[in-house]
Amino acid sequence: MNKKYFKVLLYLALTSCLMGSDFYIFSYRVAMRNGMLISEDYNISRSMVLPKYFNIKASCEIGAPLGDITVYYQIKTSKEEVLICLMKHGIGLRDDTTALNLMSRSTTSLWIAPVPIRAREVDGYAVIEILEVKE
Repeated sequence: MNKKYFKVLLYLALTSCLMGSDFYIFSYRVAMRNGMLISEDYNISRSMVLPKYFNIKASCEIGAPLGDITVYYQIKTSKEEVLICLMKHGIGLRDDTTALNLMSRSTTSLWIAPVPIRAREVDGYAVIEILEVKE
């Protein structure tokens, strides 16, 4: 009885560590008013649902060799490289400019809609893969 219970727990722990730990949801939004940054949101969170069927649209190597740090920490702290990779594959841009009495005011928003990614270690480097989930 104890052996069977232990095997089930071990199986659940291994599958959640190996399969569930490398799927994430990424989103980004930045807003500027009159050329000054007013807000920025850079979010990477673990996916609660694992996609069963997906295609890899693109992949990018992120940062320097991992060494002692985790893949999640690398993609969380290498914001510029992750943004460059993801901006090549779909962004939205909105610019609202108003003029009154020869003075203009503009608000610009740039965003990357929530997108599923898979992050993993390949040859000592963090690699992110942009996923296209199939139903």
